[in-house]
This record gives sequence, C-alpha cells and structure tokens, in this order.
Amino acid sequence: MRKDQIIKIAMVVCIVAVLCAVIVAVTGVFSGTIGGYANAEKYTAGEMEIQDEVRNLDINWINGKVNVVYANRSGIRVTETSKSSISDDLKLRWWMDGNTLRIQYSKPGLRLNWNFEKELTVELPESLVLETASVQLTSGDVNIPAIKADTLHLGATSGELTAAAEARIVDAGTTSGDVKLKLTGNTESVSLGGTSGNIHLEAEKAGKIKAGTTSGTVEVQADQNDETKISCTSGTVRVTLKQLKELEIGTTSGNVQAYLPEEPGFKAKVGTTSGDFTTSIAMSRDGKEYTCGDGSGRVTISTTSGDVRIEAVK
Repeated sequence: MRKDQIIKIAMVVCIVAVLCAVIVAVTGVFSGTIGGYANAEKYTAGEMEIQDEVRNLDINWINGKVNVVYANRSGIRVTETSKSSISDDLKLRWWMDGNTLRIQYSKPGLRLNWNFEKELTVELPESLVLETASVQLTSGDVNIPAIKADTLHLGATSGELTAAAEARIVDAGTTSGDVKLKLTGNTESVSLGGTSGNIHLEAEKAGKIKAGTTSGTVEVQADQNDETKISCTSGTVRVTLKQLKELEIGTTSGNVQAYLPEEPGFKAKVGTTSGDFTTSIAMSRDGKEYTCGDGSGRVTISTTSGDVRIEAVK
C-alpha cells in the first residue's frame, strides 16, 4: 500500500473517531447522563430520610421534574420516581456537607440513556427556614409551592420554574421556558431572566426588581417597591405598581402597559420610535416628560417599535 493511501486512511479513521466522540458526547448531554461533580465519593446513592440540621439545600438535576414541598414531618425526606426502572448508576446521590444537603441526579459518568426522566421530591419540615436554597435543572420543570429562605436561586436550561417563596434575595432564570414567582414578605432584591419564555412576578414588598427576556411577555405586580427595571427584546411588558418610586422599561419590539398610582404622583419620560403613547391619567406635559401629582416618582419608558399605555392602578 502506498504511503499517501495509508495517510488518507489514517485521516479518515481519525475523523470518524472524532465524529463518534462528538455524537456520544452530545447524546450524553441530551440524555442527561454525562458529567461529574466534586467530592463524588462522599455521596450516598438512593432515597433517604434524615433528621440532621439542614441550613442549605443544593439540588442539581438533569432531566425530569423537581418538587420542593413542606410536609408535616420532623426531618427531610428525598424520593425519586420514574416511568422506567432506575438502575443503581442512575439513582440519585446525596451528601450532608456540614449543614448543606447536596443532591445530584445520578452517579457521575457517561451512560447512553436517551431522555431518561426522573421526578425528584424533597419534603421539608414545615418549620424549616433555609439560609440558601438552590435548584439547578438542565431539562424539566421546577415546582415549589412554598419555601422560606434567606437566598433563593432557581435555574433551568429548558423548562418552567414555578415557585412561591418568602426570601430576602431571589434570582431565577431559564434559557427556554417560563418563570412564575409569587413572593411574600420583604424581599430585598429580585432578578429574573430568560432567553425564550414569559416572566410573571407577584411581590408584596420588594426593594429592587430586575426582569428581562429576549422573547416573551414580562408581567410584574408589586404592592410596595423601590426600583423596577424591565427589558424586553420582543414581547409585551405589563407592570402594576401600587406604590411607585422608580420604574424603567425598555423594549425593542413590543407594547408597554403600566398601571401606576396617581398619588402622590410621578414624572414620566416616554419615548417611542414607532408607536403611540396614550394615558387615562390627567398629566401636564413638557416635551416628552409628563407630570402627575407632585411628580415624586420617576418613570422612564422607551420602545423602538410598540405602543405605550399608562393607566391608573386600581
């Protein structure tokens, strides 16, 4: 065999090997069965119940659904279910790292289990208030009917995040999927983001609210709020504030509807490149600035293509 033929064959073999490796890796990623995590040897396999003092909850799930619920119990119980049998390698892993309960989807490593879904349920004592609660999910939904924590982190690559919480600091975001949050009590800061999906927030008392999405609707409702900033590339923005200090909205393509209190009042700067501005509130006008009441609140709204409507909050 000639030398040039040997070289060509070797190159083809190398290319095929690389392609196979890529396919295997991609298959593993989408099946949710590839990857590792630190201190894997310290984790225990399978469901469990513990009475240990837990201050922090750290969940990393790959494919399926995650539920975090309060229950009438003294300790914490962690269970998982699937439509298919769960092999030993695919059983959840857990580790009490000091006061932090860490939960992983399965044993680390590569396994070709296409689209293997598991539903995780973490039951917490009703009296438990966590310092930090973190739930990160690759593909699937997160459902938290109620939780109390100082800091709450929620994230999903593809899926819906739904939670009701009482927390000082909250951040939640998805690449593809909706974010639905209901916050009670005093919240210092809320940060919500998404690439493709809707954002819906209801808050009682929130200091700073920041919400943004590339494609989707953003809805924000707050009883008391210091500062709200919303950005949207393509989609509608609806804001309802019963008390107003500072509001900033920017959209590239989409309408803006703002329901604001007439008393004590606010100043609004509204700019639209292609769109109309209408209001049902009596306001004086100076150029692009409108004044309602004493003008103590600050409102800035800008759209590239879309209408702006300001109405009195009921």
